Amino acid sequence: MNRMLGYARVSTSDQTVRSQVDALEKAGCALVWTDTASGARAERPALPELLTEAQGGDTIVVTRLDRLGRSLPHLLDLVERLASRAVGLRSLSEQIDTTNATGRLILHVFAALAEFERGINHERTMAGLAAAKSRGRIGGRPKVLTGHRLDHARRLAESGMSVPDIADMLLVGRSTLYRALNHQQKEDSTVTASAIDRVWSVRDAVLRWLYLKAMVDGNRHPSLLAEDVAKTVDWQADPLTQTEVAAASNWLKEEGYLSGGGAFGHGVVRPSITPRGEVIADAERSARGGNTPADPQGITMINISNSTNVAVGSPGATQTYTLTQQRERSVAVADALEAASGDSLEVVEAHRIASEIKDEAASEQPNPSRLKQLVMSAITAGAAALGQAAATDLVHLGSQALQTF
Repeated sequence: MNRMLGYARVSTSDQTVRSQVDALEKAGCALVWTDTASGARAERPALPELLTEAQGGDTIVVTRLDRLGRSLPHLLDLVERLASRAVGLRSLSEQIDTTNATGRLILHVFAALAEFERGINHERTMAGLAAAKSRGRIGGRPKVLTGHRLDHARRLAESGMSVPDIADMLLVGRSTLYRALNHQQKEDSTVTASAIDRVWSVRDAVLRWLYLKAMVDGNRHPSLLAEDVAKTVDWQADPLTQTEVAAASNWLKEEGYLSGGGAFGHGVVRPSITPRGEVIADAERSARGGNTPADPQGITMINISNSTNVAVGSPGATQTYTLTQQRERSVAVADALEAASGDSLEVVEAHRIASEIKDEAASEQPNPSRLKQLVMSAITAGAAALGQAAATDLVHLGSQALQTF
């Protein structure tokens, strides 16, 4: 007999799985497995039990895809393994069901988008190396960015191109470009000189490092080393020092974000993240408090006069975020989704998602994470509500929008 097997997960013990369980039971799940663990955690006790229990013909049901997978690659790998055993996957929120052709198509679309993003990054790198070779360079990045190259970099930034893309095009390191732009723009940029911004960035970096070590690597008592912190969180600003990370670990311990024994001058030598620290890191909020986003790479933003905002790795830069491209491309996705016609449930859902995208984009301070999630939901909804040609166009628009996040 084919069964519907539910799976629910929350990130912390402060949350409850009750609403998820109710939705799963309403969907027809007689059995529901639950976990309280971060999506980045490698081990979630109930999930292996569920996967062992599932048999050919069964369908695993979740309220949202992010309840099941730690990442898109992990989710796709899990779906493939389930498919090899004739076990289906159904997500209530995204309306995906791999037991039918449409559901399998949607997951393939997500896989294609992930591969597309990797391909774009590779093409940019290869194009930059080819251009360098044609100019007589054999590869590698120049040590400095000055003169007309710096002027060109600024013009690209003012046109709206992201700093990482500019760095790839000009074959310079991101930190080199950050410092060069920041130095040139000090006279006509909105910049605060407070060194406290770096202090908070270092604290966020140490907390993020500890979170990744515990949840991804399974190392709950790593050695506190500035080099490891920088490498793990991809620190982009001026190099971290051991003194800075030691001071940050002491403060995080005092505030209850981590625990462990300390040594004079060396901070918490082998720290362990606490439940409170997990909550903050999992939500990607800053230890600074409130809803301030974490800045674990030391990358803040400055506003160049008469231009778009430019990301600069200066801890003293004012933290503002440009959403122009995200807004415009997300609205383009919404417009395409609104073209769905009819009165079916799929069309109604498509129009609802399109409306939410436009509402979020029109708000005074749009939430990038929510916009990104809505765009992904729009791709799913479009596959079900639009014809093949229109759905293909929507996927193209969606992939363009997702590149801006």
